[in-house]
Amino acid sequence: MPDLDNIKVDVAQIGARMHYAVPVLFHQNNLLNHFYTDFWFPHLFLGKGLTSLLSLIPKFKSQVSVLKSRNHEGLPSEKVISNSVLGYWYRNTLKSATSREDETLAYLEMGNRFTQWVSQTNKVAGTHIYGFNTASEKIFQSHKYRHSVKILEQTLVPRISERTILQEEFKKRKLSIPTDRLSKEYEALEKREWELADYIVCGSEFVKSELQKNDVSPQKIHVIPYGFTQKQEVQIQPKSPTGKLRILFAGSGGIRKGLLYAIEGLRPLSEFVELHVAGIHGLSDSLKANDDFIVWHDLVPRPKMQDLFQDSDVFLLPSLCEGSATVIYEALSYGLAIVCTENSGSVITHKKEGLLVKTANSKDITFAIQRFLDDGDFLLNAKTQALKTASEFTVEKYGERLIKWAKRTN
Repeated sequence: MPDLDNIKVDVAQIGARMHYAVPVLFHQNNLLNHFYTDFWFPHLFLGKGLTSLLSLIPKFKSQVSVLKSRNHEGLPSEKVISNSVLGYWYRNTLKSATSREDETLAYLEMGNRFTQWVSQTNKVAGTHIYGFNTASEKIFQSHKYRHSVKILEQTLVPRISERTILQEEFKKRKLSIPTDRLSKEYEALEKREWELADYIVCGSEFVKSELQKNDVSPQKIHVIPYGFTQKQEVQIQPKSPTGKLRILFAGSGGIRKGLLYAIEGLRPLSEFVELHVAGIHGLSDSLKANDDFIVWHDLVPRPKMQDLFQDSDVFLLPSLCEGSATVIYEALSYGLAIVCTENSGSVITHKKEGLLVKTANSKDITFAIQRFLDDGDFLLNAKTQALKTASEFTVEKYGERLIKWAKRTN
C-alpha cells in the first residue's frame, strides 16, 4: 500500500470536463503528479491579451470563449502536459460528423491516439493513474503504468445499457433506430477497461447498477456524487406574474433525456404551465411540438442560461439514462424544485427537493407537476430544501469525498 504522504496521481483527461475539477482537486491537495490533456491554452497567452486581440477578428471571435475555457488558473503550467494538435484534430473531426456512427468513430480514434500519446511520454509515472471511460485502455496496459494503481471514472452508463434503453424507446415510438455499426466495438472497449481498472468511480447508484448488470464486481465500483458551486447569491423566486408554473428542461439529445415524455406529461396542464427548453434537443420537425406552452431556446449563452435558471420554479429532467446529470446539481443551486427519474442519476430524495418519477411515464410527470400546482407550500419547501442540498454537493464537497476515497486506494 502506498505511503499516504507519497501518493502522486497522474490524471489523463480529454476535454475540460467539469472545468478540470478532478486534476484541480488533486493539485489543491498536493496529490497531482501530472495532468495529461488534449487542447490547452497556456496561462502565458491569457496574460498577454491575445484573447482580446482575437475577439476583434470576426473569423476568430466565436473561438475566444472556447480558448478561455481550455485553461484553469488552479493548474500550474509545469503540471500540465498537453497535445493541442490532437485536440484540434478531435474538435474538427467531431464538427464534421454527420451521424452517430461518425461520432463513435471519432471517440474511438481519439481514445486510441490520446492513450498512445500519454503512454509514450517520458514523464515519470505517478503512484496512481486516473483515466476516463474509452480513453484509458492503452494507458492502463502500458509498461509505464504497470505498477500504478489504475482508477477509471465511468462518466456515463455503459454504452450497451444506453443502446438497449434507446432501442426500446425507438421501437415503442415506431421510429427508425439510428445505425451505428461501431457500437459493439465501443462496448468491447469499455469492458476491457473495466477489467484493467483496479477501481471504478461513478457519479450515481444508477451507473453502478448498470455496471453490475455487465458483470463488474460491486467491490470494484465506488459511487462519488459530483457537485456544482454557485458563485452568486440565490434567493427563492416568487411565482410568475402570469400565475403559471415556470418549468425548465435543459440538455442536448431530447429523446434520451426524456423530452418527449416531458411534453406529453405537461400537455394536460398546458393552461397552467410554461415550459422552457434549452439546448440542442435533437428532435425532428415531426416530433418537435408546437404547443403554445413551450418556449424553444436551442443553444443558450451562459448568461442567458443563468437567467433561465433564476426565472424558473421547477427543473424537469425525465431522462431515460444518464451518468449523474450535472445540470441537476446546478438546478439545485438555484433553488429549483426537481422532477426527475432515478435514471437521471441525481442526489435528490423523493418528496424532499422535489419528486422522482417513473422512467418513460408521462402520466407520472403530470401527477408530479399537478402536486406543485395544487400545493404552494410543498413547492416552496422543495425549493428551500434544494438550496440546502446544493450546499452539500458543491465542487468543494465533491473534492473532499474524492480525495478521502483516493487516499484509501492501494
